[in-house]
Amino acid sequence: MILEGTPVRTSMVFMLASLMIVPAARAEETRFRPATEAQILRYLKGADDLTKARDGYSYRAGSTTGYKISRGQICVKSKRNAIDCVQIKTNGVKFQMIDRDGNRENF
Repeated sequence: MILEGTPVRTSMVFMLASLMIVPAARAEETRFRPATEAQILRYLKGADDLTKARDGYSYRAGSTTGYKISRGQICVKSKRNAIDCVQIKTNGVKFQMIDRDGNRENF
């Protein structure tokens, strides 16, 4: 090959390598996994105000709405004891909330 050992060939190799790295980095960025309980608690505003009750749910003072936070999900218990859960996923930077219908929203 004519380009063998020339600076042009070296430049082409680096250019091709950089093109292969960019899609891999983007794929890694979009790879979401279940958020840990600690990550969810750190991310939630007002989580320090929650007090755990005997039923396993955490409540804010004076509120009848309970929250159960575990690996990859948050469940909300209303005053009528209806429970609704959402999945919480993260890629380490962004968090997404996924409802039972599969709808995703930034969390």
